[in-house]
Amino acid sequence: MDSIKHAFFVREDETHDSLCHLFLYEQLDTEWVMIDYQIAIPFNSVSFSLEYLDFNFDGINDLFIQTTCSNGYTICRGDLFECSSFGKFLIRHSEVRDLGNFRIDTARNLLIAEELEECNRAFKAVPVQIYFEIQNGILVEVDRIHKLQLKKL
Repeated sequence: MDSIKHAFFVREDETHDSLCHLFLYEQLDTEWVMIDYQIAIPFNSVSFSLEYLDFNFDGINDLFIQTTCSNGYTICRGDLFECSSFGKFLIRHSEVRDLGNFRIDTARNLLIAEELEECNRAFKAVPVQIYFEIQNGILVEVDRIHKLQLKKL
């Protein structure tokens, strides 16, 4: 996270192999103390991945837990957990589950995600880049750009 004083711990559920739990710890003197947690996060161990980045640009690393990955044009989806600016609690952004391929644009302080628009037999799916800011714990869309032109089959 922001320093050696905070840490994330992710553990698979003991009774359900499709759930995991997230714990936030803070180092106080010589002991690690749990200060927040989120339980029963759906995930798939085949496409499971963790990404530690400062998604809200407050100087404290947040966590994206990749839970699924699609075929074809790969869209990796999951849950975004924002660590509060004070580092004392987690904000779960479940609204991002339908988006994927999260990354950050540090030059413009934006969060970038992708989604595929619906397709039919006449067109291929078009990846769309969506640009977000996190404002007061809420993901706010600021722009949407089609990455590729539609192509007829």
